[in-house]
Amino acid sequence: MTPVIESLFDEADSRYLKPPALKEVTTYVASLNERVSAYRLMRDRELKIMQTVADHLTASLPDESIARVEQTLKMAILILRHSSMAMLMEDANYLEERFLPYLRETREIHATESVDALLYPALRNQLNQLFNDRQLALLTPYLDQAQRVLISNVVDVDESLLTMSGMF
Repeated sequence: MTPVIESLFDEADSRYLKPPALKEVTTYVASLNERVSAYRLMRDRELKIMQTVADHLTASLPDESIARVEQTLKMAILILRHSSMAMLMEDANYLEERFLPYLRETREIHATESVDALLYPALRNQLNQLFNDRQLALLTPYLDQAQRVLISNVVDVDESLLTMSGMF
């Protein structure tokens, strides 16, 4: 649950909710059914999603080592699981506190940029086919947080190469 809503429950001893806070709780509760539905769908279809993404990555990168593709797929599974949990709780801080630091470290250690660059489009393609627009709207902000981490090193490398070549 969002930290703001969680903090509202801590104030129950001292007062009733004011209209803006009550509206926020109402919005949270109104979207809960859709978030639970999206979470269940992700949980139940994870294997199918990932198999299709794996097939796409191996077909698109036939010369890439299997170890790098496997590492990217392991990260993709964790991205889906943690993004789904953050979406269920409606808490963007969840990813930053619990998962994104690990994702950053893992990317640096395994150097999977070439595979990571193809991961997100393939993953989004599968999710677009599986989820309805409302569910995608709920899930996308959390997936985008992880994607920014995935592509950050690729952008940094490209910029450093341009700087070193004297183009900037």
